[in-house]
Amino acid sequence: MKPKHVPIPHRPNPGSVHIPAPVTPGAEVLLSFKHLNLTDKFTPKGREAEYIITALGRMREMCKLKPQELKQSGKVWRCHTIKWDETSEPKGYEAMPKSFQDSEPMQISLGKADGRLQGYFVGSTFYVVWFDAHHQLYP
Repeated sequence: MKPKHVPIPHRPNPGSVHIPAPVTPGAEVLLSFKHLNLTDKFTPKGREAEYIITALGRMREMCKLKPQELKQSGKVWRCHTIKWDETSEPKGYEAMPKSFQDSEPMQISLGKADGRLQGYFVGSTFYVVWFDAHHQLYP
């Protein structure tokens, strides 16, 4: 008896980028560190362990919100579009794959003195590019 042929699901080329579907109504924020770019400028390096615990707690709370709630939260999360010409990085996310360079860059506060996450939304997923623990983007 000949075995039944089962097709292998399509897998993207290793160099290609998969962009998730648009936001599913009711979906909560997911954080992705797939494109995290830790540099001397954008790093939690030099911060106390308590800072990391606080930052992780804020990220956990962020993931309980829907993207629209986060974006409309006012001063609680200070989630807003980044205006590159007003920052210390006027060229933006230069190291990003081309397919993401056109995404709207966003900044989200981790607390008044706790730094910021910079990245972009694709659907309900926020891709963190920089962990700005020392407020270096908007000095």
